[in-house]
Amino acid sequence: MIKPRERIRAAAGGFKISLRMTTNTFKMKQLLIILLNLIIISCSKKIPFEYYSKVKNTLYLNNIQNEFYIKSKNKNIKVEITNATIERKDDTTYVIKTNIPQMSEMKISDNNKNFRKIYFYKLNVPCPELTFNGYKYYNSKVIKRSEARKISSFSSNIENFSYDLAFLNSEFEVMRIDSAQKVTYEKVIWGKGFYIFKKAEIGDIYIFYNIKIEVAKDEVVNGKELVLKIIE
Repeated sequence: MIKPRERIRAAAGGFKISLRMTTNTFKMKQLLIILLNLIIISCSKKIPFEYYSKVKNTLYLNNIQNEFYIKSKNKNIKVEITNATIERKDDTTYVIKTNIPQMSEMKISDNNKNFRKIYFYKLNVPCPELTFNGYKYYNSKVIKRSEARKISSFSSNIENFSYDLAFLNSEFEVMRIDSAQKVTYEKVIWGKGFYIFKKAEIGDIYIFYNIKIEVAKDEVVNGKELVLKIIE
């Protein structure tokens, strides 16, 4: 939780959060994974496994439950993995969870000595950003009073993140600093209504923090903090 003094300083200067991965490094990792998988497939005999993932066949997200599926006529399937944990949910569904950045190797085999190796890389989930009535204010950091008072809903999204991962807003906290430097706090919970801007006045500063966004049962990511100033 942010200390009050830090919040007030943040109100003036804004928060700077950077979790970007170097583009060239990321592309090189993707290329390496593709080449490794092509080599493994070309050197292996034909394998009676159908494998696919909800996100991407050679990518998993750190600190998130990643589901993947294996279809095979043979029910005696064994799945092993490095640098991650794996759990079997049913005959075809498995869950991988990892917080280790190193590449992982997964081996799928059966009792007929068929096998397949798959290499995959990991990606951190970027901080989701809050949107109000469908608009983001992270760049401007200001909002007109008339516009703010019309806001009745909020959601979240991640730009340039096309992987299959649903985001459900869970809860966040708001600190309001008015023109007289009076500070008030409020906790907002998803589905309980959104009325914090109804009393907004020119000069007020709103700080959104402790943003917890649920992506699956018991799976939460932290949203990007936001500072907004009310203008005329």
